[in-house]
Amino acid sequence: MTSDINQIIRKSQEVCKLAGIKLTTKRKNVLIVLLNSTTSLSAYEIAEKYRDRFSESLPVMSVYRMLDFLIQGELVHKLESTGQYMSCAHITCNHEHEIPQFLICDHCHAVKWALI
Repeated sequence: MTSDINQIIRKSQEVCKLAGIKLTTKRKNVLIVLLNSTTSLSAYEIAEKYRDRFSESLPVMSVYRMLDFLIQGELVHKLESTGQYMSCAHITCNHEHEIPQFLICDHCHAVKWALI
């Protein structure tokens, strides 16, 4: 799993560099928090997990700004219906992607990609 995350981070850095933007350490760490999560997370949950993992406090407003950056870079998706975030499952792909569609269970809140 760690090698997969390292590969995703390397690809994310390449994508950002080609776009002329910088994947800072804190942005990268927010992405790592999402990559390590098996569920979608709110900005508050991301801030908490960030603090636990990196022993550094990150204001929630900063998390929102970082998430906006990661969304614009197509590295993270926002689930509008729940206000939560998840990493893109196709960061390392080398092909164009359609607009993502997600299926969210009303009972357990599990998220699945919809192939439409």
